[in-house]
Amino acid sequence: MKDGHVKVLLLGSAATGKTAVLHEYYGKPYKPYPTIGVEVTSNMLVQKDQHVGIRFYDMGGARHWWWWIHSHMKDTDLVFLFYDVTRPETLDEAGELLSGLTKYRNQMRVILVGNKTDREEARE
Repeated sequence: MKDGHVKVLLLGSAATGKTAVLHEYYGKPYKPYPTIGVEVTSNMLVQKDQHVGIRFYDMGGARHWWWWIHSHMKDTDLVFLFYDVTRPETLDEAGELLSGLTKYRNQMRVILVGNKTDREEARE
């Protein structure tokens, strides 16, 4: 955390539910659409009379956007790394993304998120 602000990146392959989870956090309705590049949103939390700003960077999951991730790593505090439990290949792709973050690991925490667990019928 820097200057009362937390920078959070949402990473993962396309269609792993990053944007849907963010919309759920904000209580907004979600209509599926691909994220192009990055969408940035902010929120202010009050905890024990302290204001903490959270800035979410929802990164596009299509492989052709992966090169752009490194330009957003500076001052990142937390990464939510998503995969879709109904598509096992997205866990492998999350591993690829994680290996690209190794030089930044000392400055941030990474949380692996297995998403779409409610879609048991779609699991392979």
